Amino acid sequence: MSPEVHELFLYNIDFDGDRVINHSSNPFPGKDYSLYKYGSGCRGINFGFELADKFGQHLPHLLQASRLFVTSSAYKYVPTGSLTIGRGFLDNLNHLRYLQQLPSSHLVKMERTVLYPGDYGKLHFTERIELMSKNGLFVDREFIYGGNLVVVDDIKVTGEHQGNILKLAHDIMLKTITFLYIAGMADNAKAKRDARIEDHINHLSVRSLDDLLPIVQASDFAFNARVCKFLLSPQNLAALPRFLPKMNNKFVIEVYLNTIGDGYCFMEMYQANFGIIKQELQKRGLIVGDKLYTNIN
Repeated sequence: MSPEVHELFLYNIDFDGDRVINHSSNPFPGKDYSLYKYGSGCRGINFGFELADKFGQHLPHLLQASRLFVTSSAYKYVPTGSLTIGRGFLDNLNHLRYLQQLPSSHLVKMERTVLYPGDYGKLHFTERIELMSKNGLFVDREFIYGGNLVVVDDIKVTGEHQGNILKLAHDIMLKTITFLYIAGMADNAKAKRDARIEDHINHLSVRSLDDLLPIVQASDFAFNARVCKFLLSPQNLAALPRFLPKMNNKFVIEVYLNTIGDGYCFMEMYQANFGIIKQELQKRGLIVGDKLYTNIN
């Protein structure tokens, strides 16, 4: 049996060259969206709160569902930015459920098996199809079997990721599945012609390590896969040795372990930058021989 499918967006947007066209009543906060993509935790949480309010307004029967589960975009070791949206959504969702004397909902992890070098936002539609066809998704099926699932993500461009999740939903016999996004492309045909327009939004606020610096130094910084791959990107090879000394031990160790955790250290594209990160830890005495120390400050 196919699940009942719902879809909600905070903003419906389009593009005219490099200009973002907003089809929603409120202006699309493009610069805040870009900051969220690069680890601004408070902005991700705020988006999540807004999505929970919209969910409650448009789908009140699901707000009251007895078995309601929340997940974000799939990841392996390092979360995607959408996990911060998911946490904000869950907190406000549970507040709204509490007001109706309902038990709290649960956040479940969706895991992916295939990781890839490069930036997904820069890929053409056909490249996204090929990538998604190789990407297995896993979730605790027994735990959510027959329940109601809310998938929280940041943007829907071509819908390939959503299609993969729908295939999974059929196998789990979900009653309903709801996709919540910060933004969605109003002209899906245009998005498929050039899916890379997503890349323009991602970089409205962050184009260099200098732009990234105040975000990662903020108290609300939330590490995500995009930040990890940006630090490892060949475009930042020259700037990385100047950037890392500005960061504390905790951050540099986290970059190192996240790179290993998702296997980016073995990808040829990232090995030069990973070597610079490892050298920085050696300079600080946090890697001596084969020993990694956890003297974090």
